[in-house]
Amino acid sequence: MILSRKEKIIEIILSFIVCICFFSSAHIYIITKLLNLRVGILNAARHMLDMPGGIWLFGWISAIGLFYFFYKCFFFSIRKRHKVNIYIIILPIYLFYLIIYFPFYFLPFSELTWFFFDLFGFVLSTAYLITELRFFLGSYDKRSINLKKSLLKQKVTTTQKRKLVIELKGARKIQDTILPVFSQENLNDYRTAIFAKLKPAKFVSGDFYTYALLNNSNIFFAVVDISGKGMSAAMFMLRVDTLIKEKLIKYSDCLDTFMFKVNNGLKFNNNMCMFATLCCGVLNADTGILKMCNAGHTQPIIFQNNRYKLLNTFINPMIGAVNNIEYKTEEFTLSKSDRIILYSDGLIDFPIIGKTHYTCEDLINEFNSIKHLHLQSSVEHIMDKIELLQNNRLMDDITLLGLEYL
Repeated sequence: MILSRKEKIIEIILSFIVCICFFSSAHIYIITKLLNLRVGILNAARHMLDMPGGIWLFGWISAIGLFYFFYKCFFFSIRKRHKVNIYIIILPIYLFYLIIYFPFYFLPFSELTWFFFDLFGFVLSTAYLITELRFFLGSYDKRSINLKKSLLKQKVTTTQKRKLVIELKGARKIQDTILPVFSQENLNDYRTAIFAKLKPAKFVSGDFYTYALLNNSNIFFAVVDISGKGMSAAMFMLRVDTLIKEKLIKYSDCLDTFMFKVNNGLKFNNNMCMFATLCCGVLNADTGILKMCNAGHTQPIIFQNNRYKLLNTFINPMIGAVNNIEYKTEEFTLSKSDRIILYSDGLIDFPIIGKTHYTCEDLINEFNSIKHLHLQSSVEHIMDKIELLQNNRLMDDITLLGLEYL
């Protein structure tokens, strides 16, 4: 464990105080005798300890040192989970020294005996001081090394994050090129107007929308919601988009067969067990007949008789989960100015202030409050409203597609 700077300052101050006081008579005796110093502050201190009250002063100082050692051993070794340190070794030696020193202090030993006895105390306290200094300096060396490692790791992590963000932004641009670009000039012959908008919760999206102009004045449109989020959902989205475009070429005249083929194509070699929900339709611009198929998706919304309402469709199983499913399609008839709204579940089922969740009824009410707006403005308003309700922190990808029969 590495102590903080404040802890180490307190630690080293206490250590020096104890080292000065701990075995103080031993230090003074040894220094004065080895260096033959008979005058000065050391000699005065020596005589002070030799006075009747000096030994008791030394005893109180030693008691403080003893308490400090208990603090070192139990607080730092147990509470902060130090490894076994030198303090646990020095403490019994110190106790033994005190037990021996005080009783024998009053006995008439020779000066040579006291010299060797004090020499032992001098060596012990010096070893303690060296241990404290090594621990103090070593801890700061470790702090410096760990700080350098932490800064280097942080720098590498930041660089990796920047590279990842750049790659994700590139993936997002590629994904945007897959989404169809709406051109009203191309749609005029089909007597329809289409507008859609998508906002991912992350860099890339698992939702997508598409439309295709077919033969015999038919127009295909769909909204797809991939299971999961992020890169895995975005990659699976590419596979779904490819299958839809491929199967439309062969099975555009039969929507139920088209769904059957798309489902089996997704299930093939689907090792990740991913799936998708899809709501699609084929509108005949000449007759206004709309064929729809809902594969586990949210129920569409229809605008008829100057109001928006829920269009209850039969909900088939999702695509990519089980092989050989027979999908049921339904027919509806659109009149002039009728609209069909397809959307992903990211536009509903999110918590808002004052209510448990934002529901489909809330979405319909919001549409009815702006029913005077044309299609593109309505789609943009709803998308901005949903994003605002989620404080610009989308919990899920949101996709909204609107089709108006002109």
